[in-house]
Amino acid sequence: MTRLIALFSALVLLTACAQQPGEQTREFNCGVNGVSAGDVIFVSCLDRGMFPVQVAGINSPQIDFASCEVEELMGRAARIYATSLFETAARVRIIPEGTQNNRRAARFILDGTDFGERMIAAGHAVPFTGTRVDWCEV
Repeated sequence: MTRLIALFSALVLLTACAQQPGEQTREFNCGVNGVSAGDVIFVSCLDRGMFPVQVAGINSPQIDFASCEVEELMGRAARIYATSLFETAARVRIIPEGTQNNRRAARFILDGTDFGERMIAAGHAVPFTGTRVDWCEV
């Protein structure tokens, strides 16, 4: 958990991700607070506090709610890989994408490359289809 503290230094510009209905689109100064899973990133905003943001367009293995030991191990590997991507990024940009899995969703752009696409390419995630993946059978 201590290595996630390094993620505080990655300041990001978050546009409308924490926007309430009826509010004008505006920019928020936020920071990446940590990686919960390969597809859930904790973001902290000065005026909004900390909240989880679903990485739009991907699905990664569960850790806390894994269906089997294999899924949990894959989820831990995805979290480690995701953490390393954020720790080494010089610039992080967040692009709000509405909601996914009843949670705020956004695309994360790390040094100009899409985080979700990198997770898929590395085998730590699959494209989001709206249905739960059976990672125990993959």
